[in-house]
Amino acid sequence: MEEFITDERTGLRYELVGDYYLIAGEDEPEGRPIGIWGQRHLRYIRSAAMEIVSNDLIYA
Repeated sequence: MEEFITDERTGLRYELVGDYYLIAGEDEPEGRPIGIWGQRHLRYIRSAAMEIVSNDLIYA
């Protein structure tokens, strides 16, 4: 079996891992910024995660 195949219809590249073909990801993350709304969402997620951890420690 081939190690890499490309789907002609979608243009996605797949890599053979064991018995399955998985989408071959890029080695490097995207270098573009996430923008203002992405930054605000990330800040919200971080604050919500800290609140959940704090509540678990207090009420455990």
